[in-house]
Formats: sequence, structure tokens, C-alpha cells
Amino acid sequence: MVVALSRSSREAPSGRRLGPEHWPCPRPSGFTLMDLLVVIAVIGALLALFLPAVNRAHEKSNRVVCANNLRQLAASTLAYANDSSTGRLTPDRYERRFIDAGPGQNWLWRYMTHGSGLPKMFFCPSTRQGHLLKLLHDPDGTLWYGDLMRSADGRLAVHGCSYDTIPFFAELENYWNGNSNAERNSRAVPKTLPTINTYAHEHEAFGLKGRVPGPSAVWIYADASSWNPFQLYLPVSESNHGAEGQNVGFCDGHVQWVGRAQVVYSYELSQDNNRTRAYPRGHGPR
Repeated sequence: MVVALSRSSREAPSGRRLGPEHWPCPRPSGFTLMDLLVVIAVIGALLALFLPAVNRAHEKSNRVVCANNLRQLAASTLAYANDSSTGRLTPDRYERRFIDAGPGQNWLWRYMTHGSGLPKMFFCPSTRQGHLLKLLHDPDGTLWYGDLMRSADGRLAVHGCSYDTIPFFAELENYWNGNSNAERNSRAVPKTLPTINTYAHEHEAFGLKGRVPGPSAVWIYADASSWNPFQLYLPVSESNHGAEGQNVGFCDGHVQWVGRAQVVYSYELSQDNNRTRAYPRGHGPR
């Protein structure tokens, strides 16, 4: 840019002519590198402030969707129990694999949808689960989804259902005393419409002996564990919603967020496993 300088601007008050070093210079236009770096730093600071809040809001909305999933699963399970001649909230765990009442959810899928389609309610929105579904055929023509045969092992796992069924009272306590699945099953108490209303604690943990928790305190569904389930479902960083807590569906049909600090007591109140703490992975009482 050429700037025309007047004569007066080139002369000192005494009339002596000034050199070029004293001439006024035009201000450069546009951003300098320093200006650009400052802008980038400000944007980075704003993102650092707002992204965690956005992520928290997104996770809260995921928890709401997850709770709705569990509410539908719990309601369907109660409908199943009302239709069952035994009043069981789940089928016999060892009757057939496609109606496995443990981690598998194929029995519920078939009951809810009559075998048509796979509801999204089996998958928590905070996870990557439900993306690689595989429809399998038994020799007798039975259809079942492989990903519903087990619970996914963490929020990043692709295969598996996001939720666990908890179909027995005193199951984990009997796990450490039973020598086989069949023996453990015979010792545990199935959750039925009568037992969820009448089951009384047999163990002393938390001073609960003799207490009848009732359907509103008895678990039937929970966010799936990402580790050995005999840790009492204590949430960890790899769990569906991280280590803060988890959604739980109860036998009266309501769903509740249970924080990490309350998980052990809530689970013991529901299950009567004689446990007051979570054990290290893969280890039980000695």
C-alpha cells in the first residue's frame, strides 16, 4: 500500500526535513501469527470448559433411554410371569439354551416379539453393543440371536446384550458352596410371583436376617457386568455407565439409578448372598 505523506508530516517543527525512519507507517491489515495463536488458545479453552458439560448431558440422556429399556424388559418379564403356570419371572435356566434365563435374553426376545425383529431395548445407548447381530438356527429349526446368549463384557464390547437377568435369590452364596451349575440351581431360590413377595433373608449381612425385601427392592435386571459378576455388580470404569453407578430394574416394574456407594447394600437386600463387600475379581469368600 502506498501512503502519500504531506510535506508537513515530513518536516520537524523547526522546518528541518525528517528522515524515512521518522515517517508514519501504515498499520498492517489481517491476522498475524500471534493473533491466530491467541484465537486458537481461546477456542481450546472454551472447548475444555464446555465439552465435559456436553458429555455429561449426553450421558444423562443415555441413562434415561437405558432406564426406559429396563422398564420395558421388567414389564415384559412380569407379563411372562403372569402367563406362566409356575409364576416364574424367567424360564428354567437349564431347560434349553434358547430360553436361557441367565445372561441370555432369547426367551424374552421370543416372548416380546414373537420372533420378529430385535428390539433396541436390549442394548444400552452408552455402549457399542448390538451392531453385529447374528441370527442362528438350531437343527430343530429354532431361531435365536447369538448376541443375546450372553451379556456384553463392557461398554466397548460389540457382542452381547447390555443387561443381566438376576433370576434367583441366594444364587451367589450358593455358587461358592455348589459343585456344579445344576447343584447351584437346586440350592438357589427362583424368583416367582409368590417368592418375590414372601422371601425372607436367611443371612446376617447388614443385619437383614428375617427381613422381607418385597418386589420393590428385589432386582430382576441390571446393567451387565464388564467383569466377573461375583463382584456384586459393582460398577467399574468399563461398565455401561462407568463407575458412578448403574440402572436397575426391580420386580415391581420400576427402574432406579443405584449409585456405586449403594450397590453392595441394594444387591444384598435383593439377593441374600451374605455379602457386605465386593471381592477381588474371580475371588469369593474363603
